[in-house]
Amino acid sequence: MAPTRKLTGAQGRLFAEICLHYIDAANEDCNDQPRGVALFSKLSPHQRIHLVKDVMVGILCEDEPLPPNTIQHRATFRALIEILFTELEVENDMQYDIQDVSEDLVYYDDNDDTQRKAYSQEEREKNQFQSNLIEHRADRNMTKMKRKTDKDIGEFVVDEAEESRKRIMNSDSTKERAEGMMKDLFSRGPVPRDLRNLLNRRELTRGEKRAFRYRKLCDAALQEDFSFPFPLAMVDFDWRCSDLNKWFQAINLMFDTTLMQYGSATDRALIFCELDANMYADPQQLPRIRALENHVKILRAVYESKWDPAATSYDELYIRELAAASSSNINDDNTTNCYQTRYDKLRCNSSNSNHDSRDLYDNNLKNVHPKEWTDGGMFSCTIGRFDGVSCYACYGSGNLKSCTRCQVAVYCSKECQRNNWPLHKKQCVNLAEDRKKKKKIAEMATKKL
Repeated sequence: MAPTRKLTGAQGRLFAEICLHYIDAANEDCNDQPRGVALFSKLSPHQRIHLVKDVMVGILCEDEPLPPNTIQHRATFRALIEILFTELEVENDMQYDIQDVSEDLVYYDDNDDTQRKAYSQEEREKNQFQSNLIEHRADRNMTKMKRKTDKDIGEFVVDEAEESRKRIMNSDSTKERAEGMMKDLFSRGPVPRDLRNLLNRRELTRGEKRAFRYRKLCDAALQEDFSFPFPLAMVDFDWRCSDLNKWFQAINLMFDTTLMQYGSATDRALIFCELDANMYADPQQLPRIRALENHVKILRAVYESKWDPAATSYDELYIRELAAASSSNINDDNTTNCYQTRYDKLRCNSSNSNHDSRDLYDNNLKNVHPKEWTDGGMFSCTIGRFDGVSCYACYGSGNLKSCTRCQVAVYCSKECQRNNWPLHKKQCVNLAEDRKKKKKIAEMATKKL
């Protein structure tokens, strides 16, 4: 199922801001590919912007149908939530770096007494070795997958009956998590209304507005939620709170649990999928990875075959204009009609617009057809960092031979090796040790985890 209802008021404004932020993130090629939703992130930025526009129109415009009930649109909705989480993390980190944030805006939490565990040198080395081992297995499985057909890897299907059985068996732990969430969000009672009014009347400095922008938007959205059984208007924190766990739980309840249904168990497994080393290292996950790759391949082929630069430009124009409609009606409790009115005007004027696709991006995506875009950021295995691929002295690639001591550094001639020795001698012993570790990791990788 697609989203089950429209978003209005402060919740609509928050969603519009997330969509607007995505345009800027895509233009800057920064934080626009949430790792937890690979099905969305592995599409081209052109296609992602188009999907964001579709979801935004369906969620905000009163007379338009809800977003299409497809796996890519459901993944887009989840991706936007993940992007909001990222912005809250950035905002939280930035809060204490801005010197003009006043003391009265620094929120303390009596329950926030967690400290980072201090690891011994032995534990750090063990963890690093285990990480390298996982990456090596991941790299090996990635190489195998390139040679295997879909039939070799197998079909990916999640058994709905088995999933239901697991939910029943885990009902006690699910109940415990729900009780823990209730305690985290509601145990101390709602923030007093007079305190909220006082904070809302306070004029924030430019730095403070920047430090609390998304938390203020989220807080306003939560205050309009009176849904049963978790009325989020009653949470025990306000926009000053820096406890990200509280924000993530509350936003998931507001935008995900009570609003969105992600379809079958198989679809959910493909939408909530992070392509990292742990997944590639697990042979049982390879059918899931291949199914995701096939979905992405089909989705990209369909979109790219009909791609129109002008249409891409209009996608961005619609998102920016609808977000502007939200900000221009900041004091209106219900801005749904405003979104619809703006959208209708855009559709009427689109044929006369002078917008061009060349105005869409300011970076390396300018004038690039989506089929030429390649994803280079979702997963990169670092275990091969010791492998020489060019001469350490002149960076040539012909007739390479390894250093006899470390067997890592490579050179195209004895002259290059002699010239590079003053620099290489400082690293040779360490590289030799790294090579031995890599050999040990390769041997370990042949064994079962």
